[in-house]
Amino acid sequence: MSPTLTADPWAAASQVSGWLTPREGRFLHQIAAAAGPGAHLLEIGSCLGRSTLCLAAGLGERASITSVDPHIGSPKHTHLIGCTDTYPHFLATLDR
Repeated sequence: MSPTLTADPWAAASQVSGWLTPREGRFLHQIAAAAGPGAHLLEIGSCLGRSTLCLAAGLGERASITSVDPHIGSPKHTHLIGCTDTYPHFLATLDR
């Protein structure tokens, strides 16, 4: 995991477009950290990956996340990212 991600999870997540607030992101980070080593988290609705970054930053040793999202978007995504297909943007977030 990136040292930047673990030092301040919101610093990385705030670089990704989305509706998740700093307070919500830090809460997700705390939940992931509380899950402990070897945990497996299920995220339903990952959009562009902002929340995924917050969860990943809190994961313990050998823990993982499965993110589920159809990535078909909606008209609000066109305003946010210029298209409705969110999958390429989600993958780009994971590459951070």
